[in-house]
Amino acid sequence: MVEYAKDWLSVEQQVARLEYHGLEVSDPDHAARVVESIGYYRLTGFLYPFRLSEAYVDEHGRTRVRILSGYRPGTRLSHAEAIIDFDRRLIEMLDHLRDSEHPKQVYGTYNALAVIAYLLASIDPDTDWPVRVAALFRGFPTSEALTIESLGAPTHWDTLDLWRA
Repeated sequence: MVEYAKDWLSVEQQVARLEYHGLEVSDPDHAARVVESIGYYRLTGFLYPFRLSEAYVDEHGRTRVRILSGYRPGTRLSHAEAIIDFDRRLIEMLDHLRDSEHPKQVYGTYNALAVIAYLLASIDPDTDWPVRVAALFRGFPTSEALTIESLGAPTHWDTLDLWRA
């Protein structure tokens, strides 16, 4: 068995590590509560789109992207909190479509939601679910690093008949 080599960090040290990597934290006590609530690694997963990156050429001459450990300038804890809230509301919206006997699955892409919206409308023509998903998408917490297109949505997705009442 491989020995775990990382040192244990207190919640305050985890917040300090996030700040060291460039995350703007205006209230360390609030940041500590967020880390305690969802966990350091889950939080960094929500912050992944905000990581710095650089292009490089590999040994075969192909251009690749290397993800770095720091965050883009201007990345705030509130960015992650907005994405976490969006994720929570999306999962809540999808809950009624899932069989409660099966483990929860996360449907996070535009294409999956578009298929669900299309099929649901053919089953129940009076459903307002596509309109509610569109409203949720309009509230997506966009930034320079993360857009609704990051979910696979086409440009001007909201003009498609699928998302209209």
